[in-house]
Amino acid sequence: MKKILSAALSAAMLLSLAACGKKDSTTDSQTTAAKPETTASAAQTTGSSAETGSTAASAENGTAAENKAEPAVPGVLYQLNAEEGEEPFIKGLSLIGNSVGSSDPGTGINSLPVSAENIRSIFLLNEWISFYPDTEKTSGLSVYAVPHEEKAETLVDSFIAALSEDVVRTELRKPEEDGSEWGSFYLNPDTWQPGYYDLVFTSGLKPVARVMVKLYPDGGLEGKSDEELKQIMNSEIAAAKAKS
Repeated sequence: MKKILSAALSAAMLLSLAACGKKDSTTDSQTTAAKPETTASAAQTTGSSAETGSTAASAENGTAAENKAEPAVPGVLYQLNAEEGEEPFIKGLSLIGNSVGSSDPGTGINSLPVSAENIRSIFLLNEWISFYPDTEKTSGLSVYAVPHEEKAETLVDSFIAALSEDVVRTELRKPEEDGSEWGSFYLNPDTWQPGYYDLVFTSGLKPVARVMVKLYPDGGLEGKSDEELKQIMNSEIAAAKAKS
């Protein structure tokens, strides 16, 4: 009987050990199978983070590109604050000075036709600038001379309202005689410095157009021929376009 009991106990122990071994093997197999899922999840998380970083970088680059101001080209008429479908207040412009260049038809820098692009853009600081706009309005227009603003979006009603009384301004009124100037002004060298200026045209206080010009110190352009003056203008235009 002792031998029978001993044999029974041995068999029970063997069965118990076999069951434990199977259980451990099954657990190890399940753990091993779970590892690829964890790795895949981590890969998805990494990919998502990379995609988010790429999207953020693209958004940042896009914002930087939008914030970058497009350089203004001298002698080009730019429309400002135009409503969709609204006709330009000023379609073209001619600027004439009284100190340098000639008015010889076809060649003189002071005989350039009314245009939206090829507008005279260099003057002496103390030179009278006369305005000849192409516009349907007969009154209510003014023009201000302000140091050049890179960002056109700053030229709004509040900008004009905040200008000091020292800023040079003139009203533009349709003359009784065709071909006569609408208005004129000059900048006093005792108050203003040579450099780039915006001639900002307004309807009331609303800026509607601008053209950038360069003003030179007294004697800076004197004695130069029309051809030489046009070459200076072309050089300024080429330099501005090279920045864009």
